Amino acid sequence: MNSLLILSLLVGCPPRHPVVAESPRVSIESLPLRPLTVEVASVELWRPELRPPWRGPTEEESRTVAALVPELLRAAQTLEVQSDAWTRAAAVGMRLERWEVAGTQHLVLSELPDQRRGAGAYLFSVAHPIRSVPWLLWEAPHPYYDQRTGDIAADLYFNPPTGSAPVAFFTSTMHRYTQPDGKRDKKAKNPADPCHNEDHLFNVATQAAAAVAPRATVIQLHGFAGGIDDDEGNRPPVDAQAVISAGRADGPSALSSVVASELVRLFGAQMLLYPLQVQALGGTTNVELAGLQSLPDARFLHIEMASSFRDLLSQDPSRRDAFGAALYRIATDPAIP
Repeated sequence: MNSLLILSLLVGCPPRHPVVAESPRVSIESLPLRPLTVEVASVELWRPELRPPWRGPTEEESRTVAALVPELLRAAQTLEVQSDAWTRAAAVGMRLERWEVAGTQHLVLSELPDQRRGAGAYLFSVAHPIRSVPWLLWEAPHPYYDQRTGDIAADLYFNPPTGSAPVAFFTSTMHRYTQPDGKRDKKAKNPADPCHNEDHLFNVATQAAAAVAPRATVIQLHGFAGGIDDDEGNRPPVDAQAVISAGRADGPSALSSVVASELVRLFGAQMLLYPLQVQALGGTTNVELAGLQSLPDARFLHIEMASSFRDLLSQDPSRRDAFGAALYRIATDPAIP
């Protein structure tokens, strides 16, 4: 499914389908409220004890997610949601819930517990609707493989710096190398990998969100092991702690340049800017980036983190807070193109 097809899902059904009138809107308080800690929310999102097989989305699942994501972005701002949103979600094996985590509320679209197949989870902050642009979408595409990236992204989303405004958090719910038989086995093509399968619901949701809300800034957190080649056969320096990239082989963006400079100030010289200081781990084949390129005002930031840097952010709240504050401040600065 290419980005044009994803966009077509947003504007209505093909002519062979009847046009369905929009259902009435009701308060989001119609959804029961689940109070959760950040730790329990993480377990709910990733359910490490489950290892179901990968199943790709049907056309109806893609169409429904492409419609529900903009609806939930809107509902987080207006506090009203279409009355049939939860039944539409359930019809394609998803559930719509309202969580309260760290004192704030979130609308959550995720797989039904008994129908997990790698469809992803999509959270929208009610406390921080889109009040200004650019707005921030955190993503953790590989929480099982790039260890601790999910927890770091979730913490930055659930506990933003004072005055900052996260809008959404999208994450995969399956190991990137899970195959249709349930085995975890890296192959030439890995359909459960949301960054390399344009039909993945994670990509459908990303494009749907960015298409309806101007100046989306998508920040993906990834991880790498020192001395190991990336997917393109390139190897970062052994002492690299992070690679900051706009996903472009022809040069950095203004956003990636400013972020890299600030991270060097905070964490040292081994915060490397792709492709000027390092030619590996640039995320240039990322399908979310490919789709966002059709949207002139969407921005993309791909941050690869060494295991030691992920350890630092996981174990030292003050360093994690400094990392998050820098990213929030720079990514939402309207003066940075």
